[in-house]
Amino acid sequence: MARPAAKKKPLEPLTGRQRKHLRGLGHHVEPIVQIGHQGLTDAVAKAVDEALEHHELIKVKVGKNAPDPDRPAIADQLKDRLRCHVVQTMGRVITLYREASDEERRTITLPAVRPDEPEEEE
Repeated sequence: MARPAAKKKPLEPLTGRQRKHLRGLGHHVEPIVQIGHQGLTDAVAKAVDEALEHHELIKVKVGKNAPDPDRPAIADQLKDRLRCHVVQTMGRVITLYREASDEERRTITLPAVRPDEPEEEE
């Protein structure tokens, strides 16, 4: 008999300060993964997942020949599929963040959440 899937806790939304911090860190990061004419395939999603686990903060480039020109929709698909944060979408480049599951691999420390600071929706 198959075990029921474990419920994953929802991602805590990033605050404006945290998003700003990540945008600053990502400024000099080059895109690691490119979405081409086949769109968001399982192989692309796996590559993005592995890159997030290794680097925490990555950029994904949506090629000009990608079948879905709606980049915010692609960003939302990645966010939902990989349980990561969309830090920024600028032009054809999507910046993503996910804390590494292994504590020893974590290299990014986000600014603390202040009690008076509202959380932003993604």
